[in-house]
Amino acid sequence: MEDELVELEKHRNHKKWRAWVCDFKCQKSKISLEEYCREHDLDPNVLRWWLVYAQREDEYSFYRSFAAEYLRRAKESVGLLERYVDVDRDLRMPLIRDAIISYAVPFSKNRGRAGQSLRLDTKVVPKDLSDLHKAILEFRNVMLAHCDIPLRQPVVTPFGIGFKGRGLCWEHFRDLVPRFKIVIDAVLANTKAYLAERGWNSPDLAFQDIPEPPSGVDKDPGSPPEQKT
Repeated sequence: MEDELVELEKHRNHKKWRAWVCDFKCQKSKISLEEYCREHDLDPNVLRWWLVYAQREDEYSFYRSFAAEYLRRAKESVGLLERYVDVDRDLRMPLIRDAIISYAVPFSKNRGRAGQSLRLDTKVVPKDLSDLHKAILEFRNVMLAHCDIPLRQPVVTPFGIGFKGRGLCWEHFRDLVPRFKIVIDAVLANTKAYLAERGWNSPDLAFQDIPEPPSGVDKDPGSPPEQKT
């Protein structure tokens, strides 16, 4: 029981150190790590170690879990679309939009706690599917995640606002569906291969080159200012 309490306390303190990493990287003044630690009474060696550890933790979590999660969401929406495309027309656009946006997330700019940008390398996309991949991202970037007016070509008349453009109706997306699952499965498989290539088949292997933690890594650093109650 005592050992469990000790481990629980360590877990809580580690969570606080991760919060300090975020606070340091999100600061607007951009002072040095040493200055930041003096200001907040932190051990700079410990915070520096947690910066390295959190960056690897974010990278491993992104490639091992989060990227695949969004790709599976896209695959699920495509599967439902195939099932109901001729059953309920009202589901077509919501499902294809969800599939496209979910697929694009791992290839977008995703911010890590240690300040790094996380995204899948386009190398995980097979060359013979690169045109399809680019088309999916283009739909996301210019039609679904943004409202780029030139592409909609609006015309204001006494009868209302008329518009046209690619990506506004189901017919513009229909040709994507048959090969959508193929590119998703290929990216999932290649991401798994990328992990194996880096030797990240398990947490132990993924973190084996992280330096030994300095003394004080388990001590309570307190909470960052905005998290204090």
